[in-house]
Amino acid sequence: MPSRSSVRRARRRLAELGPPRERSAGDYANIALPSADADVLVGLLSQNARSVIEVGLAYGSSVLAIAKSLAAHEVVDARHVIIDPHQALFDHVGVEVLAEAGLDGFYQLMEEESQVALPRLVARCNSFHAAFVDGSHKFHNVFVDLYYLQRLVVAGGLIVLDDCNWASVATAIDYFVQNMQWHHEPLKARTRLTAFRLPDPPADPRFREFRPFGAGARCWRAGARESAPCRHWSPGTCGLAELGFFSVGWGGACENRTSPRSVPRSTLGHRSAGVVGRLRIEPAKRRSSNAPPGRRAAEPR
Repeated sequence: MPSRSSVRRARRRLAELGPPRERSAGDYANIALPSADADVLVGLLSQNARSVIEVGLAYGSSVLAIAKSLAAHEVVDARHVIIDPHQALFDHVGVEVLAEAGLDGFYQLMEEESQVALPRLVARCNSFHAAFVDGSHKFHNVFVDLYYLQRLVVAGGLIVLDDCNWASVATAIDYFVQNMQWHHEPLKARTRLTAFRLPDPPADPRFREFRPFGAGARCWRAGARESAPCRHWSPGTCGLAELGFFSVGWGGACENRTSPRSVPRSTLGHRSAGVVGRLRIEPAKRRSSNAPPGRRAAEPR
């Protein structure tokens, strides 16, 4: 069990003085979880989280927040697994910060890619009450992380993510919201974190059941008439999409606000074509009169 006083001192020292070393000037301020957001994480994990899995260590600010939560509630069987293949790039500063906080023996660090480590944990029948994700922001990596984390976190457990304003992260999350019944956990404090409660019992979609996800899919579902304005896009911006409960800016959608270009098809989804601020939506395909009731006529390729 980590000491509450040692963790508190380590958090204060890291917030006031920063880490012993940085990869480059300003790197800590750019990527570390700010103190206010770390406090939000502490509050989220105070809800009966005795075991936590974390993707991404960096300078250790989020680990200290998790340790504070577990120490404050005197969790005797506390367990914390961290996955980060890049500590060598940080000159192992994160590990050093945790050692200074007296956390040796409190956590298990797996220095390998999460896409490799997570399925191994699943195969070993591991389970956790909560997860914190701040690793790779590439869409395919985030998607794989979330897929395995929903198998590792218990039903009704919590998954907390940082940087959901990234389009890649938001799009990956939207699949699980649309198809796996992840529920957005409302947060009172203003924070860059986003939390989700897993369904209990776990969702089990039918074989043919699938809901499109992402900004393009949302706009495709928004209307059916030609040139209908899409409520998920905001006029006068470079492709600002509303994905449920957060906004995502699609960078590169236009060169500047006075001279917009067409939004790429890959950005909007294969069923859509349009320009910034006004989404052009294809007319809905009507069912053929010869099609059996309850079945759609095949669409032309």
